[in-house]
Amino acid sequence: MNSQSANPRLQYIASCIGIIFFGVAFLTLGAILPAVAAEYGLDDRMSATLAAILPIGTLAGSLIFGPVVDRKGYKPVMIIQNLIGAAGLFLIAYASSFTVLIIGILALGISGGLINGSTNALASDVSTDSNRDRNIMFLGLFYCVGAIATTYSIPALSGIVSYKSILAAIAVIMVAVSVFYMTMKFQGAKSGGEGASSGKIMKLITSPLFIIFCFTLFFQGAVEGITNNRISQYLINIENFNEISAGIALSFVLIGLAIGRLCAGFILRKFSKRTIIAAGMIIALAGVAILTFAQKISAASGMNPQSIAIAGTLLIGFGITSTVPIVLSVLGGLYKEMSGTAFSIAISACLVGNSLLNYLLGFLGIAKFPLMIGGCMVMIIILFTAGSGKSAIK
Repeated sequence: MNSQSANPRLQYIASCIGIIFFGVAFLTLGAILPAVAAEYGLDDRMSATLAAILPIGTLAGSLIFGPVVDRKGYKPVMIIQNLIGAAGLFLIAYASSFTVLIIGILALGISGGLINGSTNALASDVSTDSNRDRNIMFLGLFYCVGAIATTYSIPALSGIVSYKSILAAIAVIMVAVSVFYMTMKFQGAKSGGEGASSGKIMKLITSPLFIIFCFTLFFQGAVEGITNNRISQYLINIENFNEISAGIALSFVLIGLAIGRLCAGFILRKFSKRTIIAAGMIIALAGVAILTFAQKISAASGMNPQSIAIAGTLLIGFGITSTVPIVLSVLGGLYKEMSGTAFSIAISACLVGNSLLNYLLGFLGIAKFPLMIGGCMVMIIILFTAGSGKSAIK
């Protein structure tokens, strides 16, 4: 297939549709786990095992997609990733045993890793140097659509239809999207189908500039993981919130992310990448400070503690919204001939940071939440500033 005959706009639309399902894949387990645990009689250890399988699958999918799209083009991956996700959803919905549940969640994680990586890399490859930032940033808005829809729809519909019916319906939609992809032309293989050679990959992973940007995403992944997994725990255990209030506050992280993505066009036109990353982290740090002193602020101002916590999580979501899209955009511009492989490694670094530092916080204790997440945000500013200086990025 001649990649030049492929329509860039249609491919970008396909990437936007695709990443919605990454939001679905990433948030589905959290939304259904209480119902699944009750139905199958899972204890805490078994539930924790299920929760650990999803990021393992996501990391595997993230490592796989890059070399494949560089060698084979996007079409096979775009089709297969949705079919794997649909199979995973069907297995979760109609599992006959705990083992089948594990296989279904693993498949969903692999699908999510493939989708996240391939859609971001495709959006980068069909963009020009002038609109790559905006396109990748706006792509993330569709992730928010899938994540918010999953977070709210499954609990809201639980009294009307079972979670199994919802998962099956999503699976059918994913299959339908795969059929749509079958009718499309996508970017073809790079370097005549040879992709990135082992020598080029070795040169990439030993490049100081590439390493700096990967570590930027490592700490960004940590921020996202700690935010999504620990805010509720911190508000309940340290700030004495009830579970409902903490859950509502957490949901505004996604809303803050969505607002940030909606504002992407204006932000990118007015400010440099370096300024956007630094200002975003400062805004997010302000949000962390508000969360940390939510009860004290409430006592001093007379405001509702939940409203204060929502303001904090909204600022965190808004502040962290730009890092991943901007870093991926930079990498997509620097490594056009092996963008899939570069994205694969960089996104994997993000996922490792997500899991590793989130796990570390479990040992340090939830009271260290502000210190841990604040330290990661400061590291993001330092690393991106250093990387942008080396690559002459404004």
